[in-house]
Amino acid sequence: MELISVKKSIFFDEIDRFNQLPISYNSNVDIFLEKQGFKMFFFHLKKNGELKGFLPIAKKNNLYFSIPYFSYGLYLINPPDKQILQSLNTLFKKKFRNYYVRVFSYNSSFSDNYKTSVYLKLQNNINNQLSFFKSKIRSQIKKSIKNKLKIISGSNVLIDSFYSIYSKHMHSLGSPSYSKSFFEDFMNSYQNDAVIFLVEYNKQYIACSLCLINKKNIEVILASSLREYNYLSSNMFMYWEMIKYSISKDIVFFSFGRCNYSSTQFKFKTQWSKTQTNILKLNSNKFYNLKILKNLFSFFYKKIPFKIAIKFGSIIANRIY
Repeated sequence: MELISVKKSIFFDEIDRFNQLPISYNSNVDIFLEKQGFKMFFFHLKKNGELKGFLPIAKKNNLYFSIPYFSYGLYLINPPDKQILQSLNTLFKKKFRNYYVRVFSYNSSFSDNYKTSVYLKLQNNINNQLSFFKSKIRSQIKKSIKNKLKIISGSNVLIDSFYSIYSKHMHSLGSPSYSKSFFEDFMNSYQNDAVIFLVEYNKQYIACSLCLINKKNIEVILASSLREYNYLSSNMFMYWEMIKYSISKDIVFFSFGRCNYSSTQFKFKTQWSKTQTNILKLNSNKFYNLKILKNLFSFFYKKIPFKIAIKFGSIIANRIY
């Protein structure tokens, strides 16, 4: 196998022929990542002249990531076997040396899955979509609506409110948060394809999400809520409103974003849909200690006062996510 460098325009024109499910390959990805200090490269993966996959990859400090901040990296047209994955590792070591690549292929299941991404094919109208869900989900949606919650969607003007919820939520989990400027860059780079959702209760915002549209697909990039308001089912309400919004925009696939197997996130997302794309990671030894650092730091980070943690969180976040 070999990696063939191609222009951005060729990469996105070609991948549209194969793209079937919601992925984060929005064509403005290089604009956003370059603002974060990365340099983007686009490759076709070929074997004996036949196209086998697509690899967008970003370089920073002699380290290669595919793709930073998003759910996906190398898209393989056909599900790989162990021999192909070994060949890919050999190829990446030779080409990049220090790398971290998320690999996915439709209709595949890896024995050592890294994460999974749950997605839902949307119905053509809101009533049909509600009927599509099982009775348990429908009753939870109706219950959340009775709690007098409101949804607001928009762009840059909502960043401050979004960030207030997001940063508090991340601190409660023991996870550093990105800086506010990070999200400003995100919204400015993706423009009309980036959408912020806020859930309001008694004139206070209690939950938020950040979504990215890619043509007929939409993906939840981040979602957060304030724990003290969980009794109101704010997450259930917010996801239903995001689904309604997507249907109104004639979007076909709604992706809940990636998560760990058997996690609370996974259980929540699979209530809505059982369909998922499995994600595998291939990485050099350079990256093994990053996860260990993240797990060790998490315990202590949540004990740091919020006002102090928020000042240093973005520096740490850029190193461990």
